[in-house]
Amino acid sequence: VRISSGRLALEKLMRNPQKMELRMSSNESVSAKGWILGDKMSDDEDVPRLFWIDLEMSGLYIEKEVIIEVAAIVTDFDFHELASYSAVVKQPQSFIYNMDGWNSSHHTESGLIKLIPQGTEPAEVEKALIALGNRFFPDDQPIILAGNSIATDRQFINKYFPDFSYRLHY
Repeated sequence: VRISSGRLALEKLMRNPQKMELRMSSNESVSAKGWILGDKMSDDEDVPRLFWIDLEMSGLYIEKEVIIEVAAIVTDFDFHELASYSAVVKQPQSFIYNMDGWNSSHHTESGLIKLIPQGTEPAEVEKALIALGNRFFPDDQPIILAGNSIATDRQFINKYFPDFSYRLHY
C-alpha cells in the first residue's frame, strides 16, 4: 500500500506543530474513490478542529500546472486524528509529460506518476473534501485550514476546487 506523500508530510507536520500555518475558512455525504479513514466524530461538536491539507501538483505555476494528489486530515487542537482523506487526482497525460525535471523525478520516484491515469476525477475529489469539511465543521463554524505550504495549496484550491474554496474563509 502506497501512503501518499501528502499524508506523510501532514503527519510529520502534526508532530511538529510549531511550524504549522493556520488559515481560517467556513464550511452531504459523498462517496468518492480515495481513502477516508477514521470515524471518531467527537460527541462535543464545539471542540475546535483543524483541517490539515497538502497537495501535490505537477508543478508550482498555477497558470499551467494541476493538482495530482490530495491528502487531508481532520484533528482536534490536541492533534488527535478524527478522520482523513487521500486521493490521487486523475489528470490528462499531457500534464505528466510536461512536468519539469524535479517534479518528474520526484513523482516518478514516489510512484505517483503511475497512479495518475487511474486516479479519481477532480470533481469527485472536490466533493469528498466538501463532505469531509461539512462533517466536522458545521455551517456556523469556519474551517480552519492548517498545513505547511497552505498559501500555495490554497491558490490551486481556488482554481481547481472552487466549490470547496467557497467554503473556506481566507
